Amino acid sequence: MPSVNLFCKTAWRDIVDGRTRVKTIFHDIKRLLKSGESLAVVTIVESAGSTPRGAGSRMAVRENGSVIGTVGGGEVEHRGILMALEVLKEKKSRCCFFRLNQEEADSLKMICGGSLTFWIHYLNGSQTDSYKQLERICEAANRREKCWLILEVEAGSEREWRLKALSEQELSEEEQDIKKACLTCREGKSILLVSEDKKKMVYCEYTSEDGKVYIFGAGHVAAELVPLLNRVGFCCTVFDDRPEFACRERFPEADEVITGDFENIRNQIRITEDDYICIMTRGHQYDYLVQKQVITSPARYIGVMGSSRKTAVIAEKLAADGFSDDQIKRFSTPIGLPIRAETPEEIAVSITGELILVRASSQQA
Repeated sequence: MPSVNLFCKTAWRDIVDGRTRVKTIFHDIKRLLKSGESLAVVTIVESAGSTPRGAGSRMAVRENGSVIGTVGGGEVEHRGILMALEVLKEKKSRCCFFRLNQEEADSLKMICGGSLTFWIHYLNGSQTDSYKQLERICEAANRREKCWLILEVEAGSEREWRLKALSEQELSEEEQDIKKACLTCREGKSILLVSEDKKKMVYCEYTSEDGKVYIFGAGHVAAELVPLLNRVGFCCTVFDDRPEFACRERFPEADEVITGDFENIRNQIRITEDDYICIMTRGHQYDYLVQKQVITSPARYIGVMGSSRKTAVIAEKLAADGFSDDQIKRFSTPIGLPIRAETPEEIAVSITGELILVRASSQQA
């Protein structure tokens, strides 16, 4: 597909979809750039109608043709990879547009219709500026600070591409339109701006880790759950009072493993409104200790593993402690989607599915 000039589009306007989860791709891009390898990063900056993935989806294409991330698979992704390889060969970024009406969708062997705009950004492994900007994004995510990725394209005989990361403090120094766009992105959106004179495009994206998953209990289900959650972009913290279970050898893919006292979890963790809690300790008495402490937390989701009888017993104890029915109803129990899961592996799949659903619902709210 040929690249197209997007400056013919009208005034400032916005497109909305998902946001990048830093853990899933930016750390890998940064690592490869640090090694001196050049990459072509394909980002969907605009989507309309029925498309495999929406704005904010991203993949990095290496010179050997291997890919990190995805923009939806299928023929469109295949074309995107081929164009990215051309970008790597030419060492020159470009914009590309797919219009998937029914006739063209048929020609691409696709069922869905709609349109996609790709920005394919050449990142030179021998230059440090892009690496430094990505490093800032990753560090902000690790510190759970707000950060925005900005891609700017200036018109001219040779388009100038710029990648930069903006902290919340730096945002105040930006021009009003970009500041407004970035603040809108805080709600889980990505926005493409086109200037009135058609000479400048700015893509703004809020980057985040989407909250942590705190898993209380380091048993068999937790051991199966962490790798699954890690694969779909969640950061996991495992908490248990048994050092032989709460250890890095057992949870190599967890972001943090804590050995602590279930009676005093607040001394070691900080729960925010973006976080998820999964309670699966080795006994109902420990579940109760955790539930009593997190019931008033701002967590987005609190799930508890266990039978209906155990749930009823703990609910009675919480009510006796003075918690209201509405507070007790915050607990999602039994945890996970109702897929009749039995084994630890199956239960982990059901929990992962529920967390994906909660995350997606919160972004669309």
